[in-house]
Amino acid sequence: MSEDAPQRRYELREMFNMLRRMARAGASWRMLPTRFPPWEMVYQQTQHGLNAGCFEAMVNDLRSVPRVAQERQSQPSAVIPDRRPLQSTCESGPRGL
Repeated sequence: MSEDAPQRRYELREMFNMLRRMARAGASWRMLPTRFPPWEMVYQQTQHGLNAGCFEAMVNDLRSVPRVAQERQSQPSAVIPDRRPLQSTCESGPRGL
């Protein structure tokens, strides 16, 4: 990248904080406070992160932290499926076992 390339006007941390606030409060993109970067910029960075798989990696890492803190393997070794049938609408017909 050349030295005269455009630089970021907002820190990525600010954008991440705004994304966390949206997820916690259930706010829409356009209703965010003005102290954060413009919603268009945060939306664009979020789309880049989703396409790159960054959020999936964060979720996987966050899932393993409590397990490692309890001195267990980072990934579970077994899964117990829930055998209850799923409820569905009348139009879709019966589902489940």
